[in-house]
Amino acid sequence: MSHELDVTVRGGTIVDGSGSEPFVADIGIKGGKIISIGNIDAPSRFEINARGLIVSPGFIDIHSHSDFVLPANPWSEGKVMQGVTTEVVGNCGMSAAPVNPERLEQMKKYVAFLCEEGLQWNWVGFGEYLDQLQESGTAVNVAALVGHNTIRAAVMGFEERQASSRELDEMKALVSRCIEEGAFGLSSGLIYVPGIYAATVELVELCKVVSAHGGVYCTHIRGEGANLIDSVKEAIQIGEEAGVPVQISHLKASGRSNWGKVAEALKLVDEANSIGLDVTFDAYPYTAGMTTMTALLPPWALEGGVEGLLKRLKDTKTRAKLKSEIEGGFPDLAKDLVHDSGKSIMVAQCKTSKNKNLEGKTLFEASKLRGKDVVETVLEILEEENAEVSIISFSMCEEDVRVVLNHPRAMIGTDAIDLSRGRPHPRAYGTYPRFLARYVREGGLLTIQEAIRKMASMPARRLGLKDRGLLRPGFCADLVIFRMDAVEDVASFEEPRRFPKGIEHVLVNGQMAVENGKFLKKLNGKVLRKTRV
Repeated sequence: MSHELDVTVRGGTIVDGSGSEPFVADIGIKGGKIISIGNIDAPSRFEINARGLIVSPGFIDIHSHSDFVLPANPWSEGKVMQGVTTEVVGNCGMSAAPVNPERLEQMKKYVAFLCEEGLQWNWVGFGEYLDQLQESGTAVNVAALVGHNTIRAAVMGFEERQASSRELDEMKALVSRCIEEGAFGLSSGLIYVPGIYAATVELVELCKVVSAHGGVYCTHIRGEGANLIDSVKEAIQIGEEAGVPVQISHLKASGRSNWGKVAEALKLVDEANSIGLDVTFDAYPYTAGMTTMTALLPPWALEGGVEGLLKRLKDTKTRAKLKSEIEGGFPDLAKDLVHDSGKSIMVAQCKTSKNKNLEGKTLFEASKLRGKDVVETVLEILEEENAEVSIISFSMCEEDVRVVLNHPRAMIGTDAIDLSRGRPHPRAYGTYPRFLARYVREGGLLTIQEAIRKMASMPARRLGLKDRGLLRPGFCADLVIFRMDAVEDVASFEEPRRFPKGIEHVLVNGQMAVENGKFLKKLNGKVLRKTRV
């Protein structure tokens, strides 16, 4: 029958992503699209009874790090099971493409902490990476940013210096080509090498290219601790001078001495928008973040990449200088390390079997096991692991998290990566259920309709996705159907790979991805590409 629907979702309470009041209706789906919303009596091949359940657009993870995972492991189980139907990858300045073959080995070593086992790296250009991802298939839709660190490393390697005019032109051409091949914008990671070596003017020039293509600039700012305010000002300055929309990544105040500074940071965001700039941000509902252990080192230690670092660690005088600077609280994250002797930083992932016993232990506990002070323990672990170590840092306060999540320009992202080894941050499995349970149902911080807007239509609008993020006829049928009275994250730092409760069904492009709480292991996702302006 030509008018037969593929799927009908019956009698659910629809929270459509726009922020408007929930209402009860049916949703008809055909050919991967929403055909109708209302009282539907057309025949359907498959029906979902959603009475008493919330039906919302699929959650769009505006800040993800699955670039180096999806080509080798396309399933994204932790994301799909919590309602994520689209992941935005290439954040914090690190994307899987473009690749300079002459510097590939150097890049591989630096991003190894983000890479799934068996990753082939069989691409060069950005479009080629997206093509291969589409061909191999993914369980989620994927929208990709190109990383400033990746661009700079391709042109300049890991040198601590400013770009020449020729090198800047090369970088601008690369950014332009990547957006033409489908990137939605440029990301930066200004606490990571080699991006940390770039001056503001370099970022402004690259973002002018992004602006010309109608893209967005997503930035892990220069600092989230003592220099948080100056770093937010720099992000806004880049947006103003380049004429580009700005997305500040995982906005937070890191380190006890900086708690409360988010109020001033948010004031800067409000002021920027009041004069016509376009500045938004994302956040995750946890007081702990996750990063590479090399973030505990001063930037000069990583000039020349991982090889440069390992040589410095073997040189007695240089190692002593490194130790002295970290003990002095440089960089920012080192302040927390020194303040409590590593009690608030946990080892999440090691590469070698020798140090697997450290996963899940704090650096304080690791230092006691070794009989060394905590800074020497960090240097030893980095050397033994060839710098391929991830850490979880418990550095934020709950009140700041609430203030950030509640801001009207905040959207939700996981900032997560789930490798088959080590321990992921529980946000890889629990971000969205936690936000719904802790801050909406229990905390009353937000209404359900405002929460869904932050998780769906806001990120879609930020990227310029015109047919996702809302439940509307003609939109792609990415849906989450869940029990608001039962939704709950159960992933913990001790047991991070635990699926949430209350997520009943997930559809990706009109196809079932989760049915009755069970992951179906289907590759229903699409690789999304920015359309030309």
